[in-house]
Amino acid sequence: MKILIPAYQPNDKLIDLIKELKKDCDFGIIIVDDGSGNDYANIFDQAKKLDCEVISYPENHGKGYALKTGIQYLKEINEPDGFVSADADGQHLPNDIIKIANLLLEKKHDLIIGTRDFSLPEIPLRNKFGNKFSIIMFNSMTGISLNDTQTGLRAYSSRLFDNLLNTEGNRYEYEFNFLLKIKENNIDFIQMPIETVYDGNKSSHFRPIKDSILIYKPVAKFFISSIVSALLDFILLFVFKSLTNNLLYSVVLARIISSLFNFIVNRNIVFNNKNGKLSSHFIKYYSLAIIILGLNYLSLHLLNEILGMPLVIAKIIVEIVLYTLSFIAQKRFVFKNKSWQEKLYMLILQTINLERILNMFFIANANLIALLLSLLLPNNIEMFFHVHKYAPCLLEA
Repeated sequence: MKILIPAYQPNDKLIDLIKELKKDCDFGIIIVDDGSGNDYANIFDQAKKLDCEVISYPENHGKGYALKTGIQYLKEINEPDGFVSADADGQHLPNDIIKIANLLLEKKHDLIIGTRDFSLPEIPLRNKFGNKFSIIMFNSMTGISLNDTQTGLRAYSSRLFDNLLNTEGNRYEYEFNFLLKIKENNIDFIQMPIETVYDGNKSSHFRPIKDSILIYKPVAKFFISSIVSALLDFILLFVFKSLTNNLLYSVVLARIISSLFNFIVNRNIVFNNKNGKLSSHFIKYYSLAIIILGLNYLSLHLLNEILGMPLVIAKIIVEIVLYTLSFIAQKRFVFKNKSWQEKLYMLILQTINLERILNMFFIANANLIALLLSLLLPNNIEMFFHVHKYAPCLLEA
């Protein structure tokens, strides 16, 4: 069993962590110096004196690159048990690292995810929002419920080496990308609660804007594709109207061209499935489009005309829910490599546990709606957490 710690410009917290680990366990420790530079050579020299293996390279490439460098080394030396990844900034306590390593040695699971508790009062509100938003996005994209998608404390069995090395990303998005493939790769995992250590992230090298974009790139690409398609539809409507002076023809032609554009972009760029069967993708995409259109009308009719909700609010809620539904359906059904017969069979099996699925879908969209409203109404910012807490009870009622 090895403990793998990627490190970029670390401080004495790394040395303190190594000393505590060496005192309490005999696991090998591998430190990957992610191009920290000569000013930090003393830290890595101390790590070597503490009997750690140090892998260094001259330029900074990111946490994901450092992890893959360490994993490639573990694969080359035929590490049989796997490894635990931990951060170098003191965010993970030695006891938790050892506990998760021992759990992996029981060989009951291939992946163990250490999960923090963001409900603690000392956690800033922006961190709570960031974690909650990440959970919502992950649940919507995969259908898997995780309590912490950004934790750096995880244990991986040696059977996952190839999957880890083939995962895209070189920075903070790398670990998130791996989680996105859990279901696709049939990875057996569990979650283990760990202590939540917060020091204001003073020693963190996370870049809030750049790394967030990388982490949520699939969602960002889908959003951009949708916006560009909508703009194209808007422009073409007026172009065809000026050429034909026929509104019906103009609406139909504009929608056909903009939807074809959206289909091509989503297939080739957003979900990156160029090798899938084109005819299958085409049929499923436009079948979904018809379903979404029908749901849009029925939902607006229900909320506005029957329940009396103002049209603007009803439209916002319906678009959020259907946008989420469209993303999930395209990612997990339309642009998947499996045949539609296989997916239909799996869908039938999943509906056996329909209550769980409805619960997951309700909570995800209730959170998205509450997040939007809380941003629009700052005085009600705590609404977001109350909806997440009580959504399951509302569904049961």
